[in-house]
Order: sequence, then structure tokens, then C-alpha cells
Amino acid sequence: MATYLEICQKVARDSGTFPEGTPTAIAGQEARTNKVIAYVAEAWRSIQNERAGWLWMEAEFSGATIAGTARYTAASWSLTRWADWIIDSPHHDEPSITSIYPVASGQSQEGPLPFLPYRQWRRIYAMGTHDQNQPIHYSISPAGEFCLGPTPDAAYQIGGLYRKSPQVLASDGDIPEMPARFHDLIAFRASILLHKHDIAPFELDGQIEEHNILINDLYRDQLPTLGTHRTPSLA
Repeated sequence: MATYLEICQKVARDSGTFPEGTPTAIAGQEARTNKVIAYVAEAWRSIQNERAGWLWMEAEFSGATIAGTARYTAASWSLTRWADWIIDSPHHDEPSITSIYPVASGQSQEGPLPFLPYRQWRRIYAMGTHDQNQPIHYSISPAGEFCLGPTPDAAYQIGGLYRKSPQVLASDGDIPEMPARFHDLIAFRASILLHKHDIAPFELDGQIEEHNILINDLYRDQLPTLGTHRTPSLA
């Protein structure tokens, strides 16, 4: 596993244009050394944003409902790095990953909570009036609200999955959240960005080749389904 500082040092070392051990810290750097630090952060951000299905960016949530409230945001359940809800398939022959149980009864009563496409949810639960009861469906509004139907009549515990927003590297010891065996990918991509910026006098073929090999390994390892992926040329 590599820290933010160690990845920056690798980029500087591989460029052949910095003294060994540069940078010594993330904070307080100037000029080209600061560019290395910025490009590592940018490379990590771009990798996280490259695919919507990275497994390491999935997380579980659990939040309680309020009687009479049908719509919830990430802030309602204190999710500080929320990017999107991971929804179930609308096909009812597939198992639900989202669950519900009455808080008063306890988790022994936990069961699946099926997904309903928003237009159907709105037609059934948001038009006119209906009695409050234990929700039997959930949906996601265009505004990203987690919507329950019927409107809860009491406190229910909802559990499921969400996708985290990108991790921001800021301190020396920050560790990228993807599997440690792929951390070199960040350094390879940052080296490419550095080279494109200043046409540094060193050979990039090795970094590009290693980058493309490692990104394809990452696709196979961290995407939920197998498929054919084509890595764009970075030359």
C-alpha cells in the first residue's frame, strides 16, 4: 500500500528530474514539485470517475424513517460522501439488496424492499392521497431523493447500498481507497500528466505500457460484471 506522499515521490523519482526523496511533504511545496502533487491528486480523481461501477466505491447505508415523511436525502441519513444510490433491478425475479424493518420490532423482522421506477412510484404514491403504512416500495426521484411508498406511518430502518463520491487526497499519509496492488496506476497516470505538461526529457513508453496493463487489471478486478473494456490510448 502507498500513501499520497509515497506516490508523489515515485512520480518525481520516475521523472528523473528531482533529487531522491522529493517531495519531503505534501504541504508547503512550490513550482514544479507542487505540480507533481497536484497531478497525483488529479490522476486519482480521474481514476475514480472513470467507471461508475468500481466496487471499492460502494458502501452500505442504514437510516431510520420519520412517520409522515416519504422522501429522504443523503443528508437525512448523515451520508457525507454520497454520490448516488445503488438501486435494485426493477425485475422482481431478482433479489433486492435494499431492506426494511419496523424499528419497534427489531431486525428479526427485516425483509426486502423492492425498487419501483420513479414514474410508477409517483403515479401510485405521490398523486392524490393514500393511507400511511409500512413502505413496500422505494424509488429515486430526479433530484436524487430516496422515496418510500406508502408514506411511513412509523419509524422503519432502511438498509441498502450507495456510491461514494471521489476521495480527495490532502495529507501525507492519505491512502487511496482502491486495492493497494493498483496504487502504482495513480503514479503512472500522474507521470503521463506531468510529461504532457512540460515535455520532460525522459522516456514515457514504460509508464504508458504499465498504466494500460494495470488499468485493465483494475477493470477486471473492481467492476461487478465481466465485459470487454478498451483502454483509450494515452500516448
